[in-house]
Amino acid sequence: MPMPSHRDGNLAAMAQLSLFDSGAQMLLDDTSGCIVLIPDLVDRVTAQIWFDQLHGGSAWKAGRRLMYEREVDVPRLRAHFRSDDPDLPGTLYEAQAVVANAANTAFDSIGLNLYHDQYDSVAPQRKNRTAHTAQCDPK
Repeated sequence: MPMPSHRDGNLAAMAQLSLFDSGAQMLLDDTSGCIVLIPDLVDRVTAQIWFDQLHGGSAWKAGRRLMYEREVDVPRLRAHFRSDDPDLPGTLYEAQAVVANAANTAFDSIGLNLYHDQYDSVAPQRKNRTAHTAQCDPK
């Protein structure tokens, strides 16, 4: 049975992903747009090169936000670029071209988020993460 989409006036629920499908998968399709997971859109070597270049070469900014009636640090660093910025890193020109081609659309800006580790979130955190990191090997 096909999943309803915004094209037929129905909102689609979050899709159940196949464990074995390696092709593009629709995660969400509603009146606000769609989210499609495209495994291997970028190969691992290229992704690592892009990450290394952006990690070391971006002007990362910290932020604060109101949450739970108090101001807290945003748990990630952020960087933002206009697509027409003459100082846009070459890595982002390449990445933007790949994504724009896959999405069949143009983008006017690029936002990056850099998390400290897989446990970062805006929820209250334990100060000592040693117990978590000792049990988890993300590789």
